[in-house]
Amino acid sequence: MANPSKARGTAWESAVRDHLNEALGLVDDTGRLKDIFSALNVRRAAQEGARDVGDVHCPPFVLSART
Repeated sequence: MANPSKARGTAWESAVRDHLNEALGLVDDTGRLKDIFSALNVRRAAQEGARDVGDVHCPPFVLSART
């Protein structure tokens, strides 16, 4: 990633996602999702430019992660 700010933001969003999945008990002892198809999993959405729908999806919430 050429843009350091974008890389830092991506790392932060991923850390938020990982923390929430762990706190909600959605991962096993190795840090892997227990059920990869569960609608309850917290995920980090792909960027969509003007159609962006938030950074972290934690049903029923959509979060905007700011560093």
